[in-house]
Amino acid sequence: MVTLRVFLKSGQSFDIRAEGGSCGYNTLTGELKSFKYEGAVADIPIYLNPTQVEAIVQVHKDDEEEGLLK
Repeated sequence: MVTLRVFLKSGQSFDIRAEGGSCGYNTLTGELKSFKYEGAVADIPIYLNPTQVEAIVQVHKDDEEEGLLK
């Protein structure tokens, strides 16, 4: 499980707990065009407008399944 923090241009942010996530970018402008997450279990947004997203960062990853220490 990972925690993905989404920062909006309005200054607000929220977290999504999911199995994983990926972003798609416009190759000319570098702007975010899509955001996909899989296996979300908490704080699931109903709708997210990619044009209003400033940044998406991974803030936590559970490494137990890989045998790594936290």
